[in-house]
Amino acid sequence: MCEARYRELMYKVVDGTASEAEVAELQEHVAGCCRCAALFERIKLLDSLLREGMRSRRYEGGWERLAGRIRARRVLRYAGAAAVSAAAALLLAFSLILPSTAPHPVAFAEGDLIVEHNGEAVKVKAGDRIPEGAVVRNSSGRVGGVKTPKGSRILLGVGSAFRLVDHKLWRLRLLSGQIRAKVNDEPFSVVCNGVEVRVCGTDFVVRRYGAGVEVEVYEGSVSFESAGKAVLLKAGDTGFARWGAPPFVSVRSSAVKRPSVPLEKPLPQKPVSLSPQGKPPAPLDLPVPRPGEPDNR
Repeated sequence: MCEARYRELMYKVVDGTASEAEVAELQEHVAGCCRCAALFERIKLLDSLLREGMRSRRYEGGWERLAGRIRARRVLRYAGAAAVSAAAALLLAFSLILPSTAPHPVAFAEGDLIVEHNGEAVKVKAGDRIPEGAVVRNSSGRVGGVKTPKGSRILLGVGSAFRLVDHKLWRLRLLSGQIRAKVNDEPFSVVCNGVEVRVCGTDFVVRRYGAGVEVEVYEGSVSFESAGKAVLLKAGDTGFARWGAPPFVSVRSSAVKRPSVPLEKPLPQKPVSLSPQGKPPAPLDLPVPRPGEPDNR
């Protein structure tokens, strides 16, 4: 039968190992042979299912092993067209029924961002999904954002980055720059080198400097925690915490409605906040004083 004669050639074409002459020979044959044309379509369908499984990494290497066995042993060589259809249907059923091990998408990009996950860095655009554990960077010249399924928004300043640590409690780790969070009735916190900002439905900005962390609140309130101490920042308040030191409220003003440092611009080298004594925070090139040591700046 011609199916047996051309089956091996079909495998070579699907695997990409056939020569141009062999491809032309097969195309000419299937154009006039309905039985071989149907078999060729089924073989291509099965191969596409295997490749899709390998691309999605849904089965932690299982698809690769299965595909290798099929190609190595040429199981399909001994299967008729009906068996090929059954195998394709079985693989399709597995892909629909078995649980996926792919990263669970927990947020959605708003704007052009770079997402780093599992050792890979990819560019994403508005609407693309972001998995838990990913690092999100804004390398563009415009403000980017991330939106949670419940509608909370995290605006990422130019040159800024954060890691999505926990999507159930919405816990972010600020790696650089500044973020503005507009939280919509869900748990939310930002951590940064021992400093933590917990929110209760609010609109606020967190900035990471070399000397410490600065927080501005525009709506609601946040708990600003560092070195085992906490202060409550309300709308209009600005707080600052040097690394390893308790936080303090540096500015109280009901007139603060927008960020003092626009997200569209890179952060300045020194924070906007002032210390309780009215002095600027420690310069970036000076170490943070240890608790109990006098500050001789």
